[in-house]
Amino acid sequence: MHAMADDRVVLTEDQDFGELVMRENVTVEGVILLELDRLSSAAEAQRVAAVVAEYADRIMGYLVVVEPTRLRFRPLNHFVP
Repeated sequence: MHAMADDRVVLTEDQDFGELVMRENVTVEGVILLELDRLSSAAEAQRVAAVVAEYADRIMGYLVVVEPTRLRFRPLNHFVP
């Protein structure tokens, strides 16, 4: 996976990937998991851009679950700054 090789944050809508990262300790720098199915593509893009802009310093080392009206941050067990 390119994100792992390049030390990048993974952006995904795949809930199974989020579970894999948490349970199997897949090594990634951070994960943004989108749970925005009820939003249009344009609204999804705006929400993600706003989250990244506001929380850029808190994304590394976390699984960030982005929902339409809330965020959840779960620390990645393997992350060492």
